[in-house]
Amino acid sequence: MAKAMMKMPEDFLLKVSKLERKTDEILPRVLESGASDTINFNGNPFGISYSDGSGYYLKISTINLGSGVTPYLVRSGGTAGIYFGGSMLHLCSGGKWFDIKAMLDICLKLAGKTIAFPSGIDSTGKITGYYNAIAMPSITTWNA
Repeated sequence: MAKAMMKMPEDFLLKVSKLERKTDEILPRVLESGASDTINFNGNPFGISYSDGSGYYLKISTINLGSGVTPYLVRSGGTAGIYFGGSMLHLCSGGKWFDIKAMLDICLKLAGKTIAFPSGIDSTGKITGYYNAIAMPSITTWNA
């Protein structure tokens, strides 16, 4: 985990010191309710988790999916996130990573078309039925 230097105002530290034994009980609630704005992180943000008080934490970390180590954001303890590096973008859902470029390429090829997927294939490979056809919407893309 990365180390971070934390700088807090003197009046905040004085109040915290008066909490004595209740520090561990009260301080997390104070930080989650908005006092975290008084904390400045210097240096590497990776390995840091952040919460806005909702009980959900955003973790900034790195991951290696075979093409090198790149940054990613994930809900701590969760199985969903976003991974980005260079020209790649991946989304994670349920612990499975999806290449957004590959999905976009497929969607662009299907955009504006009506498609029907086979509902059955017999032992000879012949399609025996189709699900109801779906009209795919058009897709607008732009370059930043």
